[in-house]
Parts: sequence; structure tokens; C-alpha cells
Amino acid sequence: MTASAQGTRAPSNRVRRLVGPVLFAALVGIDAWLNGLLGGDPRETISERLGRAQRAGSVVAVVLCLPLELIEPAHCARAVR
Repeated sequence: MTASAQGTRAPSNRVRRLVGPVLFAALVGIDAWLNGLLGGDPRETISERLGRAQRAGSVVAVVLCLPLELIEPAHCARAVR
């Protein structure tokens, strides 16, 4: 599937190729589990939660997404489904 067919999810494919599909799935699962422990929806990642908060204008979310933005531009915004 091409990047355009996948929309904004293309950058995560680079990470998936880098670490392998099994490790990638495990990391996403751990991320969602931690989000649940922190009071969020356990079906979404922390990045997705921060991306939604960013859209709502949360300054805290903007600050927490900054380190991720250095690795992957617009990471939190792209994580929102």
C-alpha cells in the first residue's frame, strides 16, 4: 500500500520497518496500555490522546509533543484517527 493510500499513517510504516512488525505491535500495545493506566482510553496511544488535546488548544499537550516532533514532524497530529 502506498503512503497516499494510507493517508497520514505513512511515517509509522518507517518505524515498523525499522523495528519489525512484531516489536512495533508490542510497542503500540504498551503505549495504549500506559495510556489506559494514565486515565485515557486503552484503545488509543498516548500520542493520539496528546494530538486530540493539541487540537483542543492544550498548551501542556503542545509541550509534551515537542520531543516527538523532533523525531517525526507532526507526530501527535498524525496519530489522531
